[in-house]
Amino acid sequence: MQLTLQTTLLTWPMIFTCISASSYVKMTNLRSNLSAGYSKNVRPIENQGKALSINAGYTLKSLNNFDVVNGRMTTVGLLHLTWTDEKMTWTPSHYEGINKVTFPESDVWAPVIFVVNGADDIYTRTSRFGDTSISFKSTGFASYLLKVVMTTTCDPDIAYYPYDVHICSMTLTAEEPVSEVQMSIQSIQLRPEAEQNLLWKIVNMTYRGYTESNIAFVEISVTIERRPSYLILTVLVPICLLSFLNLLAFLLPADSGEKVSFSITMLLTLALYMTIMSDSIPNTSDPVSILTISLIMKLVYSGMTVLAVVISLRVSHTDENKPIPLWLVRLSKFRNKVGSKNQKIDDCTVEDFTEKTEKDIHDLQTTDTDAVSHRTWRSIGRTLDVIFFMLFTFITLGETIFNVVRIVYRTG
Repeated sequence: MQLTLQTTLLTWPMIFTCISASSYVKMTNLRSNLSAGYSKNVRPIENQGKALSINAGYTLKSLNNFDVVNGRMTTVGLLHLTWTDEKMTWTPSHYEGINKVTFPESDVWAPVIFVVNGADDIYTRTSRFGDTSISFKSTGFASYLLKVVMTTTCDPDIAYYPYDVHICSMTLTAEEPVSEVQMSIQSIQLRPEAEQNLLWKIVNMTYRGYTESNIAFVEISVTIERRPSYLILTVLVPICLLSFLNLLAFLLPADSGEKVSFSITMLLTLALYMTIMSDSIPNTSDPVSILTISLIMKLVYSGMTVLAVVISLRVSHTDENKPIPLWLVRLSKFRNKVGSKNQKIDDCTVEDFTEKTEKDIHDLQTTDTDAVSHRTWRSIGRTLDVIFFMLFTFITLGETIFNVVRIVYRTG
């Protein structure tokens, strides 16, 4: 019995070896038979006047980069092509049930796929991944999986930057005309890791197939949306803050000597921000970013602020012996009427009226003639500062709210 057990243990490995050797031989014979008379340069169909149908499926694995300045999108994905190869058919029972065989793409016919809107390379099949294998079933069903890194061109839409949304496409086509090869897309898929891009969010993916100039095209569109948090903190908030800080120039005293330098500093700061933003926003004229338009408007009324500050200072330092025009006096009185009651006579200092009676001050407030004789150029300058402050506050607040709402809600 012990001898029988030893004999059995020695026999089984030999049996498995024989079976494996037989399968190897059958696979070798199958590959040799399939390769005999096969030409990779001829479409694998019996009727060469008939078009070969290719079904495509695409899986997006990651969005590597989207260069909004240069309009370039780089994606990594899998392109799955299937078709029926009529020259790769066999009867599995003749080859010990072998139902699947693989060949390198260099040994069999495979479609050459071009990226129509490729930025760097129009080929999807490149040497960077080596020779890809194509699997065939006994019915001739061919499955070809391409690992593709595509850098495609894209027309960015930066109207609502930094809340911009872009629709970029990857357009594929076969080398042969539609009369020989008809390529159509069946499905697309988005892998979860594609959502891990820290700057862009993939909102949607769509596909369509169409024929143009006797060539079949497959277009895969990817809708991407910017994640705006970083740019809100580094662009939007500082710009809005600078535009409101610009108004403080009207609150500085005329004798401080800092009104003009402060307003010019704000003007130069906004100009610097325009230079910084020009590196991150495409230099396109259609469309122009709303944020760029808003920044230009802020730059314009920042320059007008400098002009207004100079005018108020010029008025404040006018020779007191020069008569004040009546319209300036009335403007000063109007400002005093809409202001607080405690400031109705702030134009007239104590030093100006130390020798006047309370009745004289009352008369000063009620007659234009007396007002002209007691108003000073310095008080007119302070009045202009208040008027300019209210005017530019209204302009700044209105423009900022209007453009921010348009950007955030993508309207207008």
